[in-house]
Amino acid sequence: MASVFNRGTRDRPMWYAKIKIDGVWKMLPTHQTSKVEARRWAEEREARLAAGKPLEEPKPEQERTFGECLDYWLRTHSAVALVSHHDNELRAKVLREAFGRLPVSHVTAVRIAEFRAAKLAEKTKDPKGGEIPARSPATVNRYLGLLRKVMNDSALWGFVPSAPRVKLMKVPKQPFKFLLKAQAEALLSWSQRNAPEVFPLYALAVGRGLRMGELYGLRWCDLDLDRRMVVVCRSYARDYPKDKEPRTVPIDESLAAILRQWRTVCPSTEFVFPFDNGQPRLYPKAPRGFESHLKAVGCPRVRFHDLRHTAASLMVMAGASLQSVQVILGHSTIAMTERYAHHSAEHVAREAAKLSFSIQTSPGPASPSMVGPS
Repeated sequence: MASVFNRGTRDRPMWYAKIKIDGVWKMLPTHQTSKVEARRWAEEREARLAAGKPLEEPKPEQERTFGECLDYWLRTHSAVALVSHHDNELRAKVLREAFGRLPVSHVTAVRIAEFRAAKLAEKTKDPKGGEIPARSPATVNRYLGLLRKVMNDSALWGFVPSAPRVKLMKVPKQPFKFLLKAQAEALLSWSQRNAPEVFPLYALAVGRGLRMGELYGLRWCDLDLDRRMVVVCRSYARDYPKDKEPRTVPIDESLAAILRQWRTVCPSTEFVFPFDNGQPRLYPKAPRGFESHLKAVGCPRVRFHDLRHTAASLMVMAGASLQSVQVILGHSTIAMTERYAHHSAEHVAREAAKLSFSIQTSPGPASPSMVGPS
């Protein structure tokens, strides 16, 4: 049976217990303040040992902070499986600033609602001197989407008992921008004369709608110019494209000729569209001078990604089937391609003109009558 004794003084007692563990007597500090409490501590330990349990209850693992869960998610999931990892790292900075030091279970629906309201309320300076929202609702939704994914996966991994509901805001779909055919031709003609180092890049972007990352990751071994084929099988930062499915994109003879000529002067024998020094483009940024090139030919200000929208819209307006455009662009669903079906007023007018009526008017004061097509 265990015994207890004081190894301190009467004023400052230090109560120890002598307990037999695996046949060996051991003296253990009880950290109790009285003899009664020390004896109760010793009896509880003896009962645990008699029941075959460890001397002490295992201490629960310290709860992770949200910042630790976020870092774990970025390292083990985003960096490994997502082509959007670079964007996730940028958005993670905002989430880390708001929630990083909190225990992950303290990231509640209330705190998330406060975060959403704060981001929507932030203002920035307008070039005209006023103030405008610093972030659009769509941008705030991207932060919330990342937060929801991290919390759901943290619950799946056992870092938190359950994940709070993260509800995204309903944001009206914004029409995407694209260049009309005359504007695209003007950009290509101007760049061929004045910016030959990016002309082939623009030509393939406008002609076949490859994504920026796909263009930057394109290598000469991916091109079969004799058969006029481009194999899209990687991105600038990944060994696979965004949809993770390689695809073969046919090109016409004019594009093939542009690429053949470019190959003779390209500063790299490996990458099709490197920097001027031959090094690969490793960051998702438009080529230097892109905005000034648009301005030089009077084109509206668009993003480089809008050249992809341009290619899709022009192909559809030229009569290409949605299924063909889907394959060329690498869309996972036909619904994504259907967005491009009706984005030109002229194209819509031509389609609407296919339905016409024969209107016959009777002589006299009676109102004209319309009859449907026979």
